[in-house]
Amino acid sequence: MATLTVAAVQAAYVLMDRDATLDKVEALLAEPTVRAADLVVFPEAFIPGTPIWIDGPPIWDGDERWFEMLAGQAVVVPSAVTDRLGAAARQAQVYLVIGINEREATGSTIYNTLLYFAPDGTLLVAYIPPGISGSISVDMQAMGGPTRARWFDPTSGAFREIEAGMANTGRHSFALPGPNSAGASDWVLLLESPV
Repeated sequence: MATLTVAAVQAAYVLMDRDATLDKVEALLAEPTVRAADLVVFPEAFIPGTPIWIDGPPIWDGDERWFEMLAGQAVVVPSAVTDRLGAAARQAQVYLVIGINEREATGSTIYNTLLYFAPDGTLLVAYIPPGISGSISVDMQAMGGPTRARWFDPTSGAFREIEAGMANTGRHSFALPGPNSAGASDWVLLLESPV
């Protein structure tokens, strides 16, 4: 039976400073004790930090300024930030799981997203919590050949086929399918390549 060593990182981010927090992630992944792990897990919303003022009443004058800062420091997926995180996972040769505040490339909607990277630096999964509508955009050129795309319903174990043999050219948007068998919005997008 194989053994998996997990490093659960308990560290402070640099609040609303994406680049300084990225520097900290890279430094922590370079630590020998962290690099000894197979899987390294960082906290929720680690980049650029937890926006404690979002879900409650205003806690001080200037909340609007804080949200503007959050939107400016949030991570676009994919971007130079995800490239750096992938490079850090590759350098450390670990699976990396890290929570981010994600912002669409245009707009100011913020998502609480969890990113999963492979030891080769590939972004494997971007998990968006339930209740989010819209679509997931994927650079299909990163896939290794014709791709099978389908949705997995974790509440029933059923699959919903999207397309088999999808070409790996350019970006493709996958619209979230709506409520699953339990009436919730939990779905997992599976891209399997080569088919």
